[in-house]
This record gives sequence, C-alpha cells and structure tokens, in this order.
Amino acid sequence: MSMSGFFKAFNAEQIRAMAEDHRLIDQWIFEEENCALETDVANAWHVLSEVLDGDGFNVGEHIEDALSMGCFLVTPEDTAEQADNLSNWTHEEIIENLQNLDEEADLYRLEMYQEDEQDLLNEFDKLVKFYGECAEKGWGVVHYVA
Repeated sequence: MSMSGFFKAFNAEQIRAMAEDHRLIDQWIFEEENCALETDVANAWHVLSEVLDGDGFNVGEHIEDALSMGCFLVTPEDTAEQADNLSNWTHEEIIENLQNLDEEADLYRLEMYQEDEQDLLNEFDKLVKFYGECAEKGWGVVHYVA
C-alpha cells in the first residue's frame, strides 16, 4: 500500500476551531462539505519535502493526536507565506536538488522520482496551485500523510 500526501483547505474559523479541539480534525477531514479545496501530491510527499527544503510541508502546528499519523495545521497567514515561498521555486532548482540528493537517502519513493523527474514536477505544480488558491481566498490548510 502506498502512502500519499494530502492537503485540505478550510476557512480561518475552521482552522481556529481545529486548533482548539483536535477531535474536529478527524471529524472534518473526511466530510467533503467542510473542506473548501483539496489536493494530494501522491507518493511524492517525502521527496518534495526534501527538495523544497520543507516549503509547503514542514509548516504550521504539528498535531500528533489527530488522524492516524498526525497532521500539520497551517494558519491562513502561514498558508500565504508558503504560497509565496513555493512560487519562487523553479523546475530547474527542483531537478537540481533532486539530482543532488544522496543516493543512500532514506526517502520514500526517491528512486521512482529520480527516474521520472517530470512526474515529480507535476506533483509540485499541483502543490503550488493549491497553496496559491488557498492564499488568495484566505484559507488555512491541514496536510497529512496516509
């Protein structure tokens, strides 16, 4: 079974409510009517996180007691900052960072993306679009791996 990285957008009020009551995360994450927008980066989450120096991934409050493996709760302000950070990355920089990763790095699906760089770039483009739209609308983000 493959692990994927998921990103779901919620309005600012919902993000605040989930920060105060972590039980809401489990409840709302699977109810489509609560989520304003969603995307995933398939199984590229680990490689992308590494080549992007954590932009889009290692941000926000890490909530350990939600979902099966925890999640990150990203405020609308941090979402806007991440949208800006991600928009500054070029495909060339991503490929360069990918090629410079240690061959022995223990990254999920690294070899797959080293062999198919375009697939990694496609997942990156989805992430940039998602964060950009969230930032425009003032939404926060919950992201998690499952």
